[in-house]
Amino acid sequence: MMEFILPIVLLAEFFSGSGVPAIIKYAPELCGIAASTYVVVHAVRHGFAKIRFTYWVLIALIALHFLFGVIVNDVQVGTMIVGGRLYLRAIPFFLLAITLTPSEAALRKQFFIILGIAIVQLPIAAYQKISNVQSELMKGNISTTGDWVTGTLGQSHFLSLFLICFSTILVVLYARKIISVRIVVILLLIVLAPTMINETKATFFLAPLALAIPMLAYASRHRVKNIFMTFILLIGFLSIFIPTYDYFVEPRWGYGLIEFFMREGRVEGYLDKGAQVGTTDKAGRVDSVSVAFNVIRKDATSATFGLEIGAVTESSLGRQYEGKYYRRYGIFSGPTYARLIWEIGFLGTAFVLIVLLLVFSDARRAFRQENAYGVIAHAYLAIIPIMILGMFYKMLLVSPGLSVCFWYYCGVIIATTQSVPNSIRATSKQIGRIRIDHADA
Repeated sequence: MMEFILPIVLLAEFFSGSGVPAIIKYAPELCGIAASTYVVVHAVRHGFAKIRFTYWVLIALIALHFLFGVIVNDVQVGTMIVGGRLYLRAIPFFLLAITLTPSEAALRKQFFIILGIAIVQLPIAAYQKISNVQSELMKGNISTTGDWVTGTLGQSHFLSLFLICFSTILVVLYARKIISVRIVVILLLIVLAPTMINETKATFFLAPLALAIPMLAYASRHRVKNIFMTFILLIGFLSIFIPTYDYFVEPRWGYGLIEFFMREGRVEGYLDKGAQVGTTDKAGRVDSVSVAFNVIRKDATSATFGLEIGAVTESSLGRQYEGKYYRRYGIFSGPTYARLIWEIGFLGTAFVLIVLLLVFSDARRAFRQENAYGVIAHAYLAIIPIMILGMFYKMLLVSPGLSVCFWYYCGVIIATTQSVPNSIRATSKQIGRIRIDHADA
């Protein structure tokens, strides 16, 4: 099933703006309905998946939190549908991975599908960059922003996060001696090249995590070699990334990336623009989170449940479906953390972080398995920190490609660790028997 769903969710945004039928925009939701149907039918026939009791408690608490939030805030049906779509879109795939856990053969197919999609981002990104540069030159401008270099993910920062997370898998495969240093270097150059031309500043911090954490996590077996290769990968990446980034931004800024971080007040002004409630200017990341925190904490109900699902969410269906508070607080809903605080409160935000930390804990237990499940768990030692940091950077819930892929493989990790909780040397055959023997999800 996921062999068909993964290309859909990763390419839907790209094709939805290319003259194809408008329904393609909602293809991820339609896939979610299909996944939900399977999960429900399977639960009726075979019972619920056997996962750790802690997860069932959290699932119940999150469901109750959403229900009580809808009740106490008297959420309108239209707003609930528009807002709930963002929060609930990936849950069917999370549950699908637990219910119909993929075999190693299925995971290999999925890897090559995602690899192909990651590789094709380079020619698409290059075409987008060249087209935008030519367009700006015709207008008399000597430079253009990298925001228009989006690949198939819809936005430049989503493209960067997707490629950074996938590069983690490549580094894991090298650390485990599954691919050679020559292959990993070639693939990393291809996969990370679009992040160098779309001018996403967060790449400067997040890509090193993708390269370093998998190598260092496996350093106990080849400590000196892995530390040395970590250093080489980091130096190699930065020596290419910084000059490439500077080549495109210096005509516009008058200085490069390093000077951006070194200039007094430049980073602070970029993150914190001093925006306050009522302003129409663009808010920074720090503004968004601090304003959300200060407004929400004044009322106990809002602090617990948020303003309401979809409260600060814009709707493409028209103004009548946008959030009740969008016009007032919408400019402060940019980063994921800000949106979570506004719409589901401090308690809901805490639940999200607790789930991520539990999955990280399971990944630590599973990453030494010598199989495909161990590879995924190994990669998630870096991917989860990257996504947690990325939630401060941008609103990640609106990307179906990122959210579906991320939560699906979170489910795979949970299913793997629940199957053999006390063994880090579980065989592929043992793990393949989870719920349905060797089922190709």
